[in-house]
Amino acid sequence: MTNSLVHVSAALPGAARIRRRARQRAKKTKPVAESPGGCIVLIREDCRLHDNPALHTASEMHEWVVPLFVHDDNDPSPWPVRGAGLWWRHESLKCFEKSLQGLGSRIVYRKGNLIEQVMDVMLSSGAKALHFNLQLEPWHHERDLALESTAISLGLDVRSFNAMVMKFEPWEVRLHGQKRQKREPLPAVRRLVSPKDWPWSMELADLGYGRTGGRKIPPGFGQFNEKRQRMLSAGFCDLKEDDWAYEMRRFWPMGEHAAMRRLEEWLKDAAWGCYFPPGLHPRDEAGGRFRADKAWTAMLSPYLRFGDLSPRYVDWRVSEA
Repeated sequence: MTNSLVHVSAALPGAARIRRRARQRAKKTKPVAESPGGCIVLIREDCRLHDNPALHTASEMHEWVVPLFVHDDNDPSPWPVRGAGLWWRHESLKCFEKSLQGLGSRIVYRKGNLIEQVMDVMLSSGAKALHFNLQLEPWHHERDLALESTAISLGLDVRSFNAMVMKFEPWEVRLHGQKRQKREPLPAVRRLVSPKDWPWSMELADLGYGRTGGRKIPPGFGQFNEKRQRMLSAGFCDLKEDDWAYEMRRFWPMGEHAAMRRLEEWLKDAAWGCYFPPGLHPRDEAGGRFRADKAWTAMLSPYLRFGDLSPRYVDWRVSEA
């Protein structure tokens, strides 16, 4: 870990308070036989039970698991997710929450500085480990390194996992001709143990991702029109006119199970020869499968982008088919 990243994490607001709490907790802890303890799993673009390395490893290794989603008020991305992307994330989290509830678990929601919020949940819950799947963008990778540095400085176990790419992460140096064997997807998580006391959590609705009142996405990257959102919440509106996400709600089935169903539909169509390069199909005068007004594409990209579907799982199912 570079010194600059250590300095970045040390300079974060609240860092001194976090370290004080860690030292106080260490003083109160009596020497006992080492146990794996609990684990916090950070949820980002991985709202799925299948092929989720961070969640799967935590469920196998630790006594209890707390899934955590943090809305980072200081998101370093020059292009943070907005508009339709935030709506998709809201629906994705909502579906994932239902899947976790089926295992007796749930998601803890927080809002604020990501590193501060993660450390606060870890210290308040008494978790000994932090797991997360790596994000790909360079600014988020730097943030992950700062998070890892902060957690390690407090004596916590940190593990990061490859979950969004097939073989190589973008920052890895590859030698000419270097190959890496593809890994099969991990099985779906079937069991999660919850802590005795859950950390404090916001409600998903309080994050505001699902507020879509307005006849179109408001200017200035606002998520909703306040007047029409109040009307929408009160039920005094025309959904077709006053909810800019109305058509998306109708068109897209949401969540991990919907993504896997769409994959199977696409595999069946592809196996029957329903896909042709442009110009080869006898009735393909206007660009064939690249036409946006025809259901001739896989329609999997948003599921992959927001982590409802694992790229490794898609590749594995294609190979099987």
